Amino acid sequence: MINGMKAEVSANPLKLAIIDDCKTIRLVTSKNMESFGWQVKSFQSDFGVVIKLKDFNPDIILVDVEMPRLNGKGLARALRKSYCLPDTPTYFYSSLDPQELEKQVHLSGLDGFFSKKTSYQQLNTALRWRLTFA
Repeated sequence: MINGMKAEVSANPLKLAIIDDCKTIRLVTSKNMESFGWQVKSFQSDFGVVIKLKDFNPDIILVDVEMPRLNGKGLARALRKSYCLPDTPTYFYSSLDPQELEKQVHLSGLDGFFSKKTSYQQLNTALRWRLTFA
């Protein structure tokens, strides 16, 4: 039980990929989303991440916008051009201002964004809803 909410656990958990240059964000977000029944794999931003993502085959991807090696915008373009993951729902996950995030989503062709200020419970619910109904 997490914050009074029962975690959703399944025999076939949904797969969530988190790409962020901050180790703390990757660790904390992974642990929290795993508590809701997700199978999570986190990645540091680097140029081999698309191949690593292909091997994991996530149901949905969260990408930080501002990363030093391969920023979120460049990674978004690589994912959309990739033959292996072009249709995987991909969202920016950032602490940037929502107006700036909306602009970056429009420029990158991603599916939307989530603020890092969003509670993990809300993030879990929103991701599951988008996989089911979007």
